[in-house]
Amino acid sequence: MKPLKPSMKENKRYLLVRGNNLKQNLDKAILDFVGVLGMSQCGLSWIKSDANNLYTNTLPSRSGGKGIPKGAQARGHNLKVVNEKGTRGNKEDSAVICVNRESIDSVRASLVVWPEKMEVIKVSGTLKGLGRK
Repeated sequence: MKPLKPSMKENKRYLLVRGNNLKQNLDKAILDFVGVLGMSQCGLSWIKSDANNLYTNTLPSRSGGKGIPKGAQARGHNLKVVNEKGTRGNKEDSAVICVNRESIDSVRASLVVWPEKMEVIKVSGTLKGLGRK
């Protein structure tokens, strides 16, 4: 079987999303707004989900990679988990999800329409790009 041409491959985008109860609400929001067919077309996959944390780009530390997600340094990603608000009382979660390039608008719209507050902080073509400001 011949390999696919680069123009025929499915292009993915990585979204940094923040909101309450993302594990439960994100799937429900997209499913309610775009339906089963739209959900399958967007190709939603979870990359990382952390409570009270967002990703920022950092240089590899000499202290053995303390604070870097498990396996991220081995894959070549310089991601460090940092608390954005600096408080422990914040109940907002953050997550990195991966969706198809053509369905970014429908995913954003479904998050806006959902009654619980969820927002897309940043969209990038690479995981490393999510950490840049």
